[in-house]
Amino acid sequence: MLDNAKNFAKVTVSIGYSATAFSVTLNSGDGAKLPTAPFNVTWWNSTDYADPSDDPNVEIDRVTAVNGDVLTLANDGTTRIAQEATATSTKNTAGKVYKMIAGLTAKSVNVDLPGMFVCNEVVTVSGNTATLAHAPVAGTVQL
Repeated sequence: MLDNAKNFAKVTVSIGYSATAFSVTLNSGDGAKLPTAPFNVTWWNSTDYADPSDDPNVEIDRVTAVNGDVLTLANDGTTRIAQEATATSTKNTAGKVYKMIAGLTAKSVNVDLPGMFVCNEVVTVSGNTATLAHAPVAGTVQL
């Protein structure tokens, strides 16, 4: 299943965070820019890196809930769990602005999309009729 999406869903994180924090507050009103959870975000230092992929501490996180301008990120009860082979890191360097963007990540393209198109359909053809054996398209089709 694909994550929910919203165009141009880029937000600013309001304060700095440790590598363990999993409740994150955004600038006022930014929560409304995001899709309905769950979805992944890319979190990076936008002051020093216009392109998130250039930030050595870029992190992909799973947003599990949005409550106004507060996000809950995937966690084990004491620390957040970074996603897609990224690592948690501090996001609290003084004078830096940290942003998050919700958009396609490798998981969406490599796991979610192909999973939507797996077909184990059994088709039996007899004359000009094809019988499909599995839901959701079970039935007979005239050829």
